[in-house]
Amino acid sequence: MGYKGVVTNKSSNIRRLNVTGSTSATHTLTWTAPNEQSLIVTINGVKQHEDAYSVSGTTLTLTSALISTDKLEVIGINDIGTTITPAEGSVTNEHISTSAAIATSKISGLATSATTDTTNASNIASGTLATARLGSGTASATTFLRGDSSWASAGTTVSASAPGSPSQGDWWDDTINKALKYYDGTQWWTMKSFQNGSDAASAVTSDTPITSLLEARGESDGSITAGIYWFKNGQGGTYTTPTYLSNYDSKTWMLVQKNFPPHAYKTGDSINSTDHAYSYGLMDASNNAVITSNLTNTTPSSSTLGVNHARVYIDSFPTGTFSQMLVIDRHGHWHRFNSISNLHTKFIEGGSTAVTENTNETFAADARQSGAVTAYFMFSTKFDAGDNDWARMGLTDDSSNTHDAHNGGLEFEGISYYKDGGSASDYGSSDKDSSLNGASGNFSIWVAE
Repeated sequence: MGYKGVVTNKSSNIRRLNVTGSTSATHTLTWTAPNEQSLIVTINGVKQHEDAYSVSGTTLTLTSALISTDKLEVIGINDIGTTITPAEGSVTNEHISTSAAIATSKISGLATSATTDTTNASNIASGTLATARLGSGTASATTFLRGDSSWASAGTTVSASAPGSPSQGDWWDDTINKALKYYDGTQWWTMKSFQNGSDAASAVTSDTPITSLLEARGESDGSITAGIYWFKNGQGGTYTTPTYLSNYDSKTWMLVQKNFPPHAYKTGDSINSTDHAYSYGLMDASNNAVITSNLTNTTPSSSTLGVNHARVYIDSFPTGTFSQMLVIDRHGHWHRFNSISNLHTKFIEGGSTAVTENTNETFAADARQSGAVTAYFMFSTKFDAGDNDWARMGLTDDSSNTHDAHNGGLEFEGISYYKDGGSASDYGSSDKDSSLNGASGNFSIWVAE
């Protein structure tokens, strides 16, 4: 036991090495011995005198080599206060305190980058990064950091019209097109569009009207807030067009025809001069939208325009704007057409009073709502079996060219015009309102980009 002035040795102060089967005079200790006096060396149980061996660090050297049958035992005693150097490779992570702060100057072999701050930005909890670390160029009160990680002049804000000689970094408040634009040194880029379609002044002018509307509103395709939106574009002219947009089959669609075209409005309603001449039921004479979200059918009159009957003539938008069509039949089921080529031209054939007849032409839907009948769309079709049957802008569940298969309103799933017999279509002159004001004329047509 210990007593005053003496510290008891502990087992942790005693080291031991056993060697058998060796024929060497040199042996490696598992600790650093300060001197020969700190060791007790025995061979085959016989204690060796200090002059029979020497020690240097962890290397013990006998004056004579062992023979293979010898048993060497080395006991080391580390005195209290003796500095002990750990054996090479013996220090592991577990031996280093988590609070240790080791100066980089004490660690040799580090790459230069290891002594600089290369931490991921997400790991920076506090402090301020030097501007030089953020991007190239010079940061100042008159520059901003661009998306390409370079500092550029903030430029100036210009209203009403574009600068005649813009400089890189100039901003343009384009009040005509309701957009904030930025000049990158080569061209103007729209950074933010304020054409959200909420009224005629904010009408969307893009050639991708639905996409641009969704971007301006911060909404995604298939999730627009259903409602009336305004557009301003056209083929062969510029037309202002309010219409209804909604979502079907996870996609946003624009309404272009609500129920059958009343005979009095097949060539437009002549109420407003800013929409297309062949459109009807969209606006009143004071430039207010009259088209609504209602899709029910009724007997046409001036009071039903917009509520029950409306059409956005296809030339209200440039050729090629739309590539897909969706039709809601008289039962309320949708039918989707994704692959009709020349869709713009086909709409003109079906909506114009001019006679364009495509013999036995029908288009099969690419998808349909659950519960919907298998239906086919006709733009302007002549079925020539028997006495000829005629159909415009509608759905049929019978695509066969069979005599009298298309000569009655309820033989269609929603139709704009039909005729039984005769040598030619009389779409422009024939009044079918009384035959179409019920279920047969109750359907709607939608388009998408």
